Parts: sequence; structure tokens; C-alpha cells
Amino acid sequence: ASGVSTIMAALDIFQGKPSTPPTNQIELGSDNLALGSDRLDPNVDVSINGNTITFKGNGDTIFNKYLIQKHILTKTITKVVINNFKGIEAKAFQNSSIRTLNLDSVENIGHSAFISCVTLKTINLASVENIGNYAFYGCIDLTTINLDLVKNIGNNAFTYCSALTTINLGSLKIIGTNLFYGCSALTTIQIGTSVETIGDSAFSQCYALTTINIA
Repeated sequence: ASGVSTIMAALDIFQGKPSTPPTNQIELGSDNLALGSDRLDPNVDVSINGNTITFKGNGDTIFNKYLIQKHILTKTITKVVINNFKGIEAKAFQNSSIRTLNLDSVENIGHSAFISCVTLKTINLASVENIGNYAFYGCIDLTTINLDLVKNIGNNAFTYCSALTTINLGSLKIIGTNLFYGCSALTTIQIGTSVETIGDSAFSQCYALTTINIA
């Protein structure tokens, strides 16, 4: 009941407040997900099959941007599979041209990890528990996400994902500032009764929003 009352009390977040830099950020990785970023981890296997590149770690590996720099993601590589990594470093895929992303066994996504990946259309977040600030900011082609198992999402994580139509927030307790700001195609939101806090402008400029389910 408290979750529902909190949501109702925060409905002014739909009224189009201006987007501002987030405060009280959930920093999930600018430091702790940068492990090994100064060198290539020898325990990473890389394979390419057609338009798909697969990175396989050892379970404790942190995926870092140097893997991308070494294995250049050309326009012919459109699908990335990341298998058996602990997390993805901040800004690891920033501005890359990937279209499909499969995160197998990845638990943590660092801040801005996929910021401005404007061709990213499909992602599998099945194992992800924590998503940092700005992680998917400006992914304008992203149409569907499943956040059922995600425990923490940073501010602005999906801001300006203007092709998103449906989201399920599962058992999330905190909906961060500007989380879905500018998701102008969003029509349906599923919110769990466990929600305790909804940040400013979390759903501002979601002009197509018609349905909010609380269960």
C-alpha cells in the first residue's frame, strides 16, 4: 500500500519538468567496474562468426573498452555476445554501432556503458542486477527492455530512448531521476508495489503514455 501511495503522490513527474543533471547518483562502476581497464585480460576469448562477435570471460572478468578498441566493431559487426563476465566497465561501448546485445551472466553495467549507441535495437538483460547512470542514454532505436530482475538503476539510464514502447520495472524500489525522460513512444508501464521512491521527471515527456499498471 505504501508503494502505491508513493506512486500516486509523485504523479507530477509526468508533467514535463525540465531535465536536469541527476543528483544522488547510483554510481555502479566508475571505479569498481574499471578493474583491468589499463590492460587486456589474457583470460578473454574472442570469436567472430559472420556479423556476431562473442567475448567469453572467466566469471570474474570486467569487460572494458580496450577490448572494443582491439577488436574494432565495424559496421559488419552488428551483434555482440558477452558471456561469463562479472560486469561491463563505464563507457565501454559508448557511441558504438551495435544493433543486438546479449549479456549472458553479466550482473553489473557501469555508467554510460552504452550511451548514444543509436543503432542498438535489442538487448538481453536476463542476468543484470545493477545498471549505472546514463547506461543507455540516447539509445534512440531501442524498442524493448526487460528489467524484471534488475535491483538498481541509476539516474538517466534510459533517457531519450525514444523508441521504447513498454517497460516492466519488476520489483524495483527506486525509480531514479529522469530515468525514462523523453521516451516519447512509451505507452505502457508495469510498476511493482515495492516501489518506494520515484525521482523527479522520471517519466517526463512520455507523451504517448496511456497505461500504468501497479501490481
